Amino acid sequence: MKHKGIIITLLILIIALAVGGWKFFDIYKYARVHVPKNTTVNGVDCSDLSIAEAKKKLTDQWNDRDFVVKNGDNVIGRISGITYEYDIDKSLEKVTNIGAIKTVYRYLRGKKHSYNFDMKIVGTPKELKGAIGKFKFLDAKYKTKTKNAYVDLSNHDFKIVKEVYGDNIDKTRFINKVKEDIGKGDFELDYKAADYYELPTLKEGDKEIADRKKWCEEHLAQKITYKFRDGEVTLSPKQLNDVLSFDDSDKKSVKEKPLKKLVLKLAENHNTAYSTRTFKTHTGAKISVSGGDYGWILNQKEEVKRLKKILADGKDVTLDPKYAQKPYYTGDGSDIGSSYAEVDLGAQHLYFYKNGKLIIDCNVVSGKITDGHGTPGGVYKLDYKQRDTVLRGFNTDGTKYESPVSYWMPFNGGIGLHDAPWRKAFGGSIYYSNGSHGCVNMPVGAAATVFGQIDEGYPIVVYY
Repeated sequence: MKHKGIIITLLILIIALAVGGWKFFDIYKYARVHVPKNTTVNGVDCSDLSIAEAKKKLTDQWNDRDFVVKNGDNVIGRISGITYEYDIDKSLEKVTNIGAIKTVYRYLRGKKHSYNFDMKIVGTPKELKGAIGKFKFLDAKYKTKTKNAYVDLSNHDFKIVKEVYGDNIDKTRFINKVKEDIGKGDFELDYKAADYYELPTLKEGDKEIADRKKWCEEHLAQKITYKFRDGEVTLSPKQLNDVLSFDDSDKKSVKEKPLKKLVLKLAENHNTAYSTRTFKTHTGAKISVSGGDYGWILNQKEEVKRLKKILADGKDVTLDPKYAQKPYYTGDGSDIGSSYAEVDLGAQHLYFYKNGKLIIDCNVVSGKITDGHGTPGGVYKLDYKQRDTVLRGFNTDGTKYESPVSYWMPFNGGIGLHDAPWRKAFGGSIYYSNGSHGCVNMPVGAAATVFGQIDEGYPIVVYY
């Protein structure tokens, strides 16, 4: 009987423990996903709410408020209609589940608890960016723009240029501050511009800058110098950096498109053909003359090919540029030199100079401007000269014309200097009503003189 009683007692104890354990885990199962009674989270009563319910209640409470930006007592910005999402699931889980025994104990005790944590906004909502983008005070004019420290690649000194602290507003800093304040439940911001000035991310003493300087000194130190007629030009480290690339093993290669762009820039800076020049006329006046095919033209194709090899080699070199075209005069100063034909369209007069000496001048008749055949201005080269030819073309009414000439000197396609034996008069205003089809008509004797003295490539300056 005694053993029987012990067994019964043990059974009762086991059943009690089982029931108690079941009850314990039943309570824990509920309590670990529900906020305890008498509990506030961020000042909001979330008692007995599930995690999802508590999150919704907190989100609604936060989004139901306006964010106000003030400058002193003045409201300068407001964000309304907030519909943000908040990353608070893990924080709520820490509120509801603090371990099985503690969670159940806290649930049964029912003591008041208060929890606080940041309501971290998920990402950067478009609505937030849009609202802040309308704040005009963030677009205030600045005196100095913030700049990172950098290695100067304009020359081969490779100096480190110190960072600059400016007064331009960094909108990202402001957005992050708004997100931070909303997360803390602070919906009012006292705006001071200086708190949001952009800050440099690279400073003079940073290791990254020192490493960059060392790399540049090792990879961009090659000196390639061109001896242009208007002075020597050494390619800068920046220009080298633009056309070179290095792989992970530091193997160098030349980038074709940037190299072509570099050579094009050299051509634009040093070509004189098709450019605007200052020209001293027969009167001594200085004028600007634009356009025309006369002058220096860099051979870009050949220079690209040559530079590619030089860059790959890595050695310092000094080069004479390769030209696709050279002017008649290749000495110092203006490429027009002192031998040229000057056509003053306004005065309808031609002046022909050789080695600084006026050989002949005469009245001319240029293109008829009233029907769109006006002679174009510019500095041109004589394409060639030819005796006894027939000039052919079309009149304004579509009929053909044929004009035999003894001295043909073309300089602009079908436009050139030539004799006009059919004319009895030259100069004045004849070109208004009875001008040529674009050519410069000359008296026969004058045309013969010029023809005898002029050479292929000779500069011909035409202006009004």
